[in-house]
Amino acid sequence: MPRVVPGGDISTLHHGPLRQCVALATVAFVVLSMAALANPAPAVKSIPDTYIPAAVAAAPAVAYDEAAEIRAMKQRMVSDRADRAARSVGRPEASAASSTLPVTPPVAAPAPPKRRAVAPKPRQRSTAPPAPRRARARPVTPVYVAQADGSRAAVVVAFALAQVGKPYVWAAAGPGAFDCSGLVMAAYARVGIGLPHQTGGIVGRGRQIGRGELQLGDVVFPASGHVGIYIGGGRMVHASTPRGGIKVSSVYAFYTARRLL
Repeated sequence: MPRVVPGGDISTLHHGPLRQCVALATVAFVVLSMAALANPAPAVKSIPDTYIPAAVAAAPAVAYDEAAEIRAMKQRMVSDRADRAARSVGRPEASAASSTLPVTPPVAAPAPPKRRAVAPKPRQRSTAPPAPRRARARPVTPVYVAQADGSRAAVVVAFALAQVGKPYVWAAAGPGAFDCSGLVMAAYARVGIGLPHQTGGIVGRGRQIGRGELQLGDVVFPASGHVGIYIGGGRMVHASTPRGGIKVSSVYAFYTARRLL
């Protein structure tokens, strides 16, 4: 390795390669300098006046005003916006300054033809008399006509049918209202037969008969707690319910029957 003496310079180096490199660089610098002096660079030629237009050459130098340019740009934008707004509302005269194209006004659609008003015809009142209203058919209550011989069964049935339409009231036995056993008791009292005011007490009186043996005036029991009087034709008269009252209906059920006459 090379050895450098403290405080020395490049001449103090003991090896020659570095010293040769420095010498070669110095020689190259001297050669290049001499070549530059021998061939100087050509001077820049000035542009002749013939290449510059006369108008440009005569124009005075104008400084660039940025604020004025911005104001002019804003003014052009406002003018263009006003021109578009005028064209959109159909005012071609407002945009004549900025546009030379003719603006065709909108053509209105033809109005539909008017219809003639037709006066309503007066109603003619009918001179014919109104048709008579039909009367509603009312249910006819069947009335039993007593036999000519005046039998006791006919008297019992006639009295019971005369009570049809009266209300049902529990424990009542006439004359304005009845319950089922009260109606039977009052009807048989007309022929001198006394009965208790109780269905269970009546079911033990007289002679028991079947449904096929029923006759006029027999006491019929559709159920164990209800009683009526048979009037023939499969029907009976009885005090039905508080809603139905005393009415004639079919023997809708059969529990038992008793013959008291």
